[in-house]
Amino acid sequence: IDEGLAPASHSTIHGVHNMRLCVVLLLAGAAAALRLLPQTQRPLGTIVFIRHGHTAWDENQFIGWADPDISQRGATQATSAALALKESGFTFDVVYTSLLKRAVHTTWLVLRELEQVHLEVWKDWRLNERSYGALTGQSIEDMVGLYGAETVASWRRSFDARPPPHEPYQPHNPIADAKYLRWEDRDGRTSRVLPPDSESLGDVARRVRPLWKQCIMRDVLDGKTVLVVAHGNTIRTLMQAIDNVPDAAASLLEVPQCIPLVYRFVLAHGKLIPEPCEGRKSAVDCAAIAEGGGVFDKADADAMISAEFLADEAELAQAQLRVRDASLARYGLAGGDESQLLEAVLCAGAALPGLECNVGADVADLEGAVRALRMAALEEEAGACWAAGADLYFNSISWGWDEPGDAAPAEAAPGEPAAEGSAAEAEAATAEAEAGPNASAGQSASAAPRDEPRRSYAVAAAAAAARAAYRQRRQRVIIIRHGKTHHNKLGLFTGWEDAKLAPEGRAEAIAAGRMLARHGVAVDVVYTSWLSRAIETAWLVLAQLDAISVPIHKSWRLNERMYGALTGLSKKKTKAQYGEKQFKLWRRGFDTRPPPVDSFSRYYPGNDVRYVRHVHDCPISIRESLVRSITSGKLVLHRKLPRTESLKDCMDRTVPYWSDTIEKGIDSGKSVLVASSENAIRGLLMHLLDIPKERIAEIEIPTGLPLMYDNVNRRVYLLEGDVDSYNFGKGGAELLFGCIPPDEHDPSGSPPRRTGRAASKPHAAGRRAPPPLQPVRRPGELRVQ
Repeated sequence: IDEGLAPASHSTIHGVHNMRLCVVLLLAGAAAALRLLPQTQRPLGTIVFIRHGHTAWDENQFIGWADPDISQRGATQATSAALALKESGFTFDVVYTSLLKRAVHTTWLVLRELEQVHLEVWKDWRLNERSYGALTGQSIEDMVGLYGAETVASWRRSFDARPPPHEPYQPHNPIADAKYLRWEDRDGRTSRVLPPDSESLGDVARRVRPLWKQCIMRDVLDGKTVLVVAHGNTIRTLMQAIDNVPDAAASLLEVPQCIPLVYRFVLAHGKLIPEPCEGRKSAVDCAAIAEGGGVFDKADADAMISAEFLADEAELAQAQLRVRDASLARYGLAGGDESQLLEAVLCAGAALPGLECNVGADVADLEGAVRALRMAALEEEAGACWAAGADLYFNSISWGWDEPGDAAPAEAAPGEPAAEGSAAEAEAATAEAEAGPNASAGQSASAAPRDEPRRSYAVAAAAAAARAAYRQRRQRVIIIRHGKTHHNKLGLFTGWEDAKLAPEGRAEAIAAGRMLARHGVAVDVVYTSWLSRAIETAWLVLAQLDAISVPIHKSWRLNERMYGALTGLSKKKTKAQYGEKQFKLWRRGFDTRPPPVDSFSRYYPGNDVRYVRHVHDCPISIRESLVRSITSGKLVLHRKLPRTESLKDCMDRTVPYWSDTIEKGIDSGKSVLVASSENAIRGLLMHLLDIPKERIAEIEIPTGLPLMYDNVNRRVYLLEGDVDSYNFGKGGAELLFGCIPPDEHDPSGSPPRRTGRAASKPHAAGRRAPPPLQPVRRPGELRVQ
């Protein structure tokens, strides 16, 4: 009605309004009638657990909170897990994972294979693997030789035993890792995480259970299907919480890599419990074994679990056997009657020789050897430039505060105590850090070298120095158009069609990430659309920056402009059929809409399950609700998703998202990456740079090129290359960068001149200036981002 209404009399318009009112009353009456019908219980949600794929580290190393990525074998495992989920018809509503690369990368691969990359992924440190403390990065053989097989085995099998804590200068100590300095939770609150020195399995359970009760359980009660991609020990403790597995049996639960584990639930007396399965051992039986002093075996532990593995029996048995054999061999428990007896003793919770050292007693006899190993690793890897925590340790002593012209740490960011970054604290912390390794390295192994206050202060010094460096970073706002797609190569109208990146597009995204890395650019948060080409571009950029743990916020409001009935058509054919003038109006006009797509076309987003199921922030469409209710024979409330859009329509959704959401991240001092599509970016730049609508058609946005936006001076600039090296359209150089192109009739061929227009724009009121600038480092120098 709205689209076909021509100028008419007052009575005609009045009749249309009455018709609208009748439709609204009809739908409201139907909804009220449905509420009077007997209410059925809303179905509960489902949880799928996936342990990350195989990592690039040796299987005989303690990994814990160290951050290696998955290997090629792990990537293949992740794809296989996704195929198993696809075969079972799983569609997810929410995804949880840890902050560690191996889990995040596995999540990416699973979602890409399932074609559900638009889902919000919540990255929570509480899903991190168990912290192995001073064992992190060390080989099993070395630790068994140092501590003994029984002691090392106790750290795995005992629920409460902790390995020795991290040393202050250990390369894999996460205390100053940048991703824990400003962690963003699900509600958008930013806080600093203090990584544990060392953890028992019980410690892992205590940090995981609040996440289960406050977030994951709530999603299940809301009927959502939840995907959790995490680690062996965190999944083990979640299984323990769901199935009420006793502590003594928790360590016997084996979680094979990348075999989906499915929990379904029922409500019993108002309590959420897992759906019972045949052969499951009851809680009463488990309690009887524990009270009688019995020992749980692997069969008992397996019988306590209500979950279903998405694998056939032979494959599952083989996978579990591999995991268990590798685990037993790793801890010196493989083969022989003695190892079986030792395992039984450990499972019973009996004390072992050396076990008292693991729960906080003095370890003076071992400390000298441990420190020697730490220092050897330090010397071996001191020449490497590590991406996260190690950088912070090796540079916390000499971050340039003694160099001419370098400033002391900046003032505290909003929400942080000012004393943390004070110059006096940083100076004292640096002096203490310098004395730490030298003082401790020369101590005798026989003279109890552990000085806990000194050690704590040294760790605090490194953390304080890391926070000071973080606050001194230069804030950046990066806007990037996705890499080239197959549709771009073929010259097709893409719009909301979910075209994949071409190999050239992936190469462009990787090159963009490397360019940002060369210039020391860091990213704290990402905003992107629901289209896979933009999401994958963001992934590839973050991978080059070693920042895949940062939060990625996805919104359909950053989608490309909806091209309506032109979607999927050839641009050349459309121009030949309708003429160049009409083609330009549809393609580059500001307020001209292409013909709308049919409501039942596959290109209409209202027929895409992603938008039908997950869009909740746009109004109900009376027209579409009426049509679909009549067609289906039942009441269907349908969202008002676009059937066609002009650039103005596109800006009506992108600009408010920028103002209400993205600017909040910028104003809080975060470095922001916005990955989107051409028309969404054109509209944002038109808003940010005050480009007149009469000239917006002159602007093109190259694929895969980072555009740096100065939010203080409101201008755009490039990190590398000249403006003339890229196709920004007829007026892009002038409108985006303030360059006046040379006169075509000027025989001298003088270079473009600056107008100064972009640099002279006033700073918007209320915007926060970025933190003080860091001196630019030469290539090859270590720089903390």
